[in-house]
Amino acid sequence: MGSKKEILIHIGTHKTGTSSIQKSLTKAFRLGDLNGICYPLLMGKYNHRQIAVLYYKDYEDLPRWFKFQYSPDGFNDIKYACRSELFEKLKNSEKIILSSEYLEDFSLSQIQEFCSDLKGLGKVEFRVLIYVREPAAYYLSHVQQELKASSRFSVPQNFKYNFLKTIQLWSSVFSRKNIEVRLFQPQKFPQKSVIVDFQNFASDFFQVKMELESTIYLNRSLSAEGIVVLQNYRKLFYPNADHIFKEDSNTLVSLLKSSVSEVEQTKAKLSPEVEGLVTTLHQEDIHELNRTYGVDVSEFGIVQDDRVQPNQEIHNKFLINGDKVEEILEFFDTEKMFDLMFWLLQKQIKQTQVKPSLNSSNITSMMPIQETSSQPRVQPKNPEKTKASIQKSGYDNYYQRFFKWVKRLIMNKTRSS
Repeated sequence: MGSKKEILIHIGTHKTGTSSIQKSLTKAFRLGDLNGICYPLLMGKYNHRQIAVLYYKDYEDLPRWFKFQYSPDGFNDIKYACRSELFEKLKNSEKIILSSEYLEDFSLSQIQEFCSDLKGLGKVEFRVLIYVREPAAYYLSHVQQELKASSRFSVPQNFKYNFLKTIQLWSSVFSRKNIEVRLFQPQKFPQKSVIVDFQNFASDFFQVKMELESTIYLNRSLSAEGIVVLQNYRKLFYPNADHIFKEDSNTLVSLLKSSVSEVEQTKAKLSPEVEGLVTTLHQEDIHELNRTYGVDVSEFGIVQDDRVQPNQEIHNKFLINGDKVEEILEFFDTEKMFDLMFWLLQKQIKQTQVKPSLNSSNITSMMPIQETSSQPRVQPKNPEKTKASIQKSGYDNYYQRFFKWVKRLIMNKTRSS
């Protein structure tokens, strides 16, 4: 085609509603509701992580979160097939949306190669959209994501949210005037939805009315109690398997997310000390975001420059080692955590048709027995006595006994499905 192409590149950042936007785009494209805008579905996937894979030379260069998705032997074949599919679709389209938060992690050379390939399509007008989250909120969300595949988490005193570096790299290649930086503040978005905010921006850029379903929400946050439960599960069963997803812990995450609507829990929040630490460590980047890109950072919890502590002083003050997520949380309720754990057990019992007795002194020695009632008993006969016993014997011991039983139920369900 000889006419000018318009390409909107959405690069995240991570934990800013990107998956929800991508799901909405996929649904609208499949229904023919994007009004002529192409959102290419590569290899049947709803996001464009494959685009990011194209710009890693060898399998060994892949970030660790990509490696488990591709085999070393088939890596080059996948790259070739994906490249052919992508550029064939781009060649035949004039208005295009590409979206992958993994583009955020590109090096300068990768961005340059990507830009060069797109310019090879002909005359192109670009816009690069990036959402930036308040650093402390981003850190908490990052910790939750880490614990889905690890028993430990990044400590706040060493944490770096590289939003400014990302913006600067993409600006250097695509030009500052083509970069749109928006704060991820759902409460201030139209209809309190990042999907609607994205929709409005894309409609303005393409000069085409685009409507996306705004009620698609993915990757919901865990509660404070849920985060503690998840870490203890990973510590017990996978203490040496960090950055590796496991099927049973994935199931546990799904259960913990669904529990929020059924069991009273505490919203996860960083302690004021940790929140202040993370914010302080990002002061220079926050101010630069305001100075260079004109972004209003008034709600980023900025500490005045004269209060910023030297990095070494901060490191000496905080000794968090990533072993206990409780240390970074403002509060979690032990009673609510017990309720959540009993709920998890009940959920699995109902789905696997087995009935334990939590009144037993040795949960790990119990064998599943056939369910005889439509409403299995999951609470001990004397909950207060049981909880007191747990507190006396130590939480760690109880976690081990409890989680071994839950894991058995989850694995039984997985094998039977």
